Amino acid sequence: MNIRWLLLLLIACAAVWATPALAQTAVPATLSPEGEVAYAFGQQMTFSLQVRNEPLLQSAVLFVSTPQFENTYSHQLPIEAGKGDLINLRHELDLTAVPLQPFTLVTYWWVLEAADGTLYELPHANLEYADDQFVWKETAQAGVEIYWVADGLDLGQVALDVVLESLPRIQSVVQADLPNPLSIYLYPSASDLRAALRLSGQDWVAGHASPELGVVLLPAENPRTAVVDLRRRIPHELSHLLVYRAAGTGYANMPRWFDEGLATLFESVPNPNYEPALQDALASDQIIPFEELCVSFPR
Repeated sequence: MNIRWLLLLLIACAAVWATPALAQTAVPATLSPEGEVAYAFGQQMTFSLQVRNEPLLQSAVLFVSTPQFENTYSHQLPIEAGKGDLINLRHELDLTAVPLQPFTLVTYWWVLEAADGTLYELPHANLEYADDQFVWKETAQAGVEIYWVADGLDLGQVALDVVLESLPRIQSVVQADLPNPLSIYLYPSASDLRAALRLSGQDWVAGHASPELGVVLLPAENPRTAVVDLRRRIPHELSHLLVYRAAGTGYANMPRWFDEGLATLFESVPNPNYEPALQDALASDQIIPFEELCVSFPR
């Protein structure tokens, strides 16, 4: 990679979330760029770009960014074609090597380098990396979107009711607003949720909140216990989201025991196993020392 591309990459990494945007060379109409993206969930994401080779181009770089990436992903493609030729560029991103969180927002763009060294940055585009393995039903109210799969019980309305019921109590302690929109996905089983999270390099069966995305993933597998389960799980994950938004950049330094303890406190239906477990630990003198909790919190 030459100095020009290294500098461009460093600028992209530093500026992808920054404003205002840097001035760019206007893209000539003769390039007539047409791009598209498609993906197979958990397998690969394919980026394609068709351009007319006028002005004469020598290379292209694809940039991909998501809220979870510490650095912008990039891939350079050489261009060897005659002036005026139609060029088809294609790159497959291996999602087993570069895993993406379900429902993350993917931002991507191309930068073309002409033979004279001029750089042309094409407009940025966004894609939601949705888990399309299921046909999701949808309902929404007051900036809260609920998606679910199961038939029978109206899980969407149940989940909405739980959010609206529990939110005032949580916000009386954690003074922050929910992301708008807040998206909650109710997977048909814990194994389905676990499989989706494993494809993103994670594994947490009880529930998962992605505060930076404004997304909550939960299982709702048993119609007989769904209401009780959601009254426990939804307030728990809402607490994580609100603490994240209240703490801002300091969230990474938030003690895990505090974040989890607060989330557990807000559960509308407490887990009946917690109190016996605590009593047993007290009786057998197996309480985890506070200083150890600050270093490593068990999952």
